[in-house]
Parts: sequence; structure tokens; C-alpha cells
Amino acid sequence: MNLVALFLLLIPLLPPASTEVVHTVVFVILNDDQTATVEVEDEGFLFAPPSFIQRDNVILTSWYQDENLTLWHDFDTPITRSMTLYSEWRYRGTSLSPATLRASEIGERFESETMTLYFDLYNPLAYQVRYQWQSARVGDQQFEDIGGATLSYFSPYRNGRFQYRLEYKVPLYNDANLVIGSIPYYTSPVIIDIYGQQTFLLPILMLTFVALVSLVYFFQRKRRIFFEVFGGQPLSPARFRVGEDTSLLPKARKKGFRFTGWYVDPQYEIPFKGMRMPLKSMRLYAKYTQKKNQSK
Repeated sequence: MNLVALFLLLIPLLPPASTEVVHTVVFVILNDDQTATVEVEDEGFLFAPPSFIQRDNVILTSWYQDENLTLWHDFDTPITRSMTLYSEWRYRGTSLSPATLRASEIGERFESETMTLYFDLYNPLAYQVRYQWQSARVGDQQFEDIGGATLSYFSPYRNGRFQYRLEYKVPLYNDANLVIGSIPYYTSPVIIDIYGQQTFLLPILMLTFVALVSLVYFFQRKRRIFFEVFGGQPLSPARFRVGEDTSLLPKARKKGFRFTGWYVDPQYEIPFKGMRMPLKSMRLYAKYTQKKNQSK
């Protein structure tokens, strides 16, 4: 028996060629960059779309067989051809449940500003949402706004154990698709213990106290007025607080001379006319005229 005859005898024993047809179903979210592909046997059923990443502020609409979202797809019908199905994100209604924050690290205790909390909103719609991070002590329901924390992410920096949440306001549309208001929502709070942040309140208070004490001391400390008498009877420096009356200064005495006044400069060009003590000590110079019955 030759090989050709042997092959002809074995042909009936070979399994029949497969005639199974597989269709490809592509799922596209129009206002997003996510897609998914599923293969289904001919006349098979795909009772639900594949899972997509969900966002807390939006839901997927129904699936349609056209990009204009007019030809609704019924998942109870069998798949007889390859196709592309389309959907889009839409805001949830007022029954939105609290959303969940996402942390950049796992744990409860972090060094200041090393861990970041994120809130994943649907990007094409997120620009219309207003954010405000809030904090409260553990067990306290009175949350307070954190100044300047108005982005979709936040790195806690306050030392201690606190709970944090995000208030986000979703725009409210009318039938003409115009924004007529907003609906506030809150994420579920998370409890985080922060350490390592320098607390500037105490140093600021201490510096303020020191500055006040220094200021009081500066104005209460008496300044001195030194007297240059040029051979006359020595005078001890006079002491005055800032702003005190200095009009009653002692007179210089010098034998054979008559005192004619105090001057600010030794050249006797600027007479001293001050009535209030300035901020710093000063030196005055005595001027004389010789008495007529005395010789120089």
C-alpha cells in the first residue's frame, strides 16, 4: 500500500474542521480614553458590559450601537456580528453616596507632607467642580475648612491625629444644559496621624512676646543727655524717657563767665530747642560769655 492510499484511508478518521465563528465586541466610552474588547462566540450572549474604572461623581449611561447614542443595545440579544458599542459618563443624581479618598501611601501615621490624599473625579467634568479640604479632631463632627486647600489632592501637614475629608460641589444643570447652581457632596473621612512638622505658632508667640517686652523696655529705658561744660562745674548726665519734657535742663556754671545756653554742636551753630527727649542719648555743649568785670 502506498502512502497516498494510506492517507485516503485515514481521512474519515480525522476530526472535522472547526466552523466556530467568534465576534469581537469593542466597548468605547466617548468622553474618556477607556476601551475594552470582548470576544463572543456566534449566537452567544454577552449579558453585561465589562468592568470599567468607576468614578464617584459619575456613572456610565446605557450602551449604544452608534456614536450618536441613539441606537440602544439590548444585552439580552445574541451576538451575531462584530460591533462597537458606545457610552459616556454622566453625573450622578442627588442620591450620590459618600466618595472614597485615595492615599499615596498605605498606613495611618506619616511624616508631614509625605503622604497625599487624592480624589479621582472624571476629568472632562472635573474642571467645573469646586473643592475644599476640611479637617476635624477625631470624634468631632465639626469640620473646618483648610485654608488654601482647594485642589483635588492635599498633603496633610498639621501635627497630630486628625480626620480629613473633601467637600466637592457638583454643578447643577437645567433642561437647557446651563449651570444653575451646585450640589455639595462630601467624601468619607479618613483618620491620619501626622508627625515631624515644625509648629510655628509657639515660636511666633514667643517672638511676639519678646518683641513687646523689648518695645516696652526700649521706650521705658531712660536716655541720657551729656553736658560738655568746657572748664565749668561738672554736671552729671540727665536722664529722660522717650518723649519726656527736657526743657528744664540744669545751667552750666563757670567762674567769670555767664551761661548763655546749650547747643547741639561744639561750634555753637545750632541751639538746643528740644522739648521732648528723642529716641537716643545726646550730647549738649555749654556756651558762655565773659562777664564785664572779668578779664580773659
